[in-house]
Amino acid sequence: MNKLNNDEIIISESNQAILYREQKKYSKAYKCIEKVIKLGRNDGWVYSEAGLNLYELEKYEKALDNFEKAINLGKNESWIYYYSFWSAGSLGYKEKAQEFIEKGLELYPDDVDLNFSAGLYYESIKEYKKALTYLDKLNDDYDDKYTLYLTLGICNEKSGKYDIAADYYQKAKSVNDCLEIRKQISTLKKKRIFFYILEILFLLFIIKIILGIIF
Repeated sequence: MNKLNNDEIIISESNQAILYREQKKYSKAYKCIEKVIKLGRNDGWVYSEAGLNLYELEKYEKALDNFEKAINLGKNESWIYYYSFWSAGSLGYKEKAQEFIEKGLELYPDDVDLNFSAGLYYESIKEYKKALTYLDKLNDDYDDKYTLYLTLGICNEKSGKYDIAADYYQKAKSVNDCLEIRKQISTLKKKRIFFYILEILFLLFIIKIILGIIF
């Protein structure tokens, strides 16, 4: 049997890495990628694959390092920015996470996962109106409907759009009638009642002023 040459081994191990990853055997997949790198493959694909497997193994620092290498070597698919964002976020690198999500959206402004991630990020740092600029791009076809509706509800509520928030909370409840969403709905109801009372008191105050002027 003929011995495989270096290039043939690289191809074989690269294909095996893909197979292992698809089977969710991330540790085995990463070992194949390590072997491929040692054999001399040095391109964006190999580092993006390394990053993806390391991300799934929750080794976020190493994953981020490999994703950055992939980007520097010209690998610029939207999913790389997506996983780079979550890797940086998992490590608490907020500024770096923001850089990845903004760069990704600059290249792929209509990517649903990047827009969703941006919305979650800006909601987490309480920039609710900015979060809505990304979340509002998504529609009812998005996979994680509950989180989308819940986050849209929160951002609209914090932006003072109570009626819109109530609609989204009800949508979230229709997807997952859990304690979390029930609490959100209950809190919003109390807030709306208080808001309406303030409006009535303000109107009564204005009427009193007008009647005082007339009489």
